[in-house]
Amino acid sequence: MPTDVRHADSDTGTIFSHGADTMDLRPPTPKKDVALQRVGQEAILHDRGNGQAHVINESAAQIWELCDGQNTHEQIVSAFAAAYALPAADVQADVQYILAKFHELGVLE
Repeated sequence: MPTDVRHADSDTGTIFSHGADTMDLRPPTPKKDVALQRVGQEAILHDRGNGQAHVINESAAQIWELCDGQNTHEQIVSAFAAAYALPAADVQADVQYILAKFHELGVLE
């Protein structure tokens, strides 16, 4: 289950690689100006605040939808793992990676 995030406005089409990102412990909360639009197997996060669009895949979109300002990181990991009938430990690093990328993109509070 790939969990990559790309900039739709990037000329390089670069996909971020896994790294040692630190996480904020607050429940992830989407910025008010960011909206998710699904397109086939991918989705687009539209940031009306800065005019950018970020293409994400279905797995990242599922994680985005769990970011409601109420679900903790652990709850997001558990819900995402349950959707794929996997142990939470098997998806924890991927979920943390995507949450870190959402922070880097500036789409979370």
